[in-house]
Amino acid sequence: MANPHKGEVEFKVDDRTYTVKFSANVMAEIDEALDPAEANKIMTMGRASARVMRKVFWIALRANHPEIKSEAEAGDLVGFAQLLQVTQRGLMLAVMGPEKLAALEAADAMKNEAAVASNPPAPDQGSATGPEPTARGAN
Repeated sequence: MANPHKGEVEFKVDDRTYTVKFSANVMAEIDEALDPAEANKIMTMGRASARVMRKVFWIALRANHPEIKSEAEAGDLVGFAQLLQVTQRGLMLAVMGPEKLAALEAADAMKNEAAVASNPPAPDQGSATGPEPTARGAN
């Protein structure tokens, strides 16, 4: 089971569960592996390139899965969207801690619920291209 206090996040690929880890040692290793500008983007949750995010994912993955021998092998495990989701969650756990992250997620959920409640969906207006045409002169 993943330990959120060590920045661990589990994800599944087929029938296997993997765990990335963003402990203090892993964060230092990420810092060492990247140039200062890239490391700063990662540590401040800025936008980073796909190459950098794959490297961060691999470093965090091999902490618990040393059998993953390369960045390419790590990148082949998941799609890019899942790689980003898992990596960003782990980074947020490492930087914020599980309690602050849970509070932030709860606040975001409440904000989303309020937005949906104040903007209900429009009544059905037929198809996406407009109402269905009616037949004329059907005699």
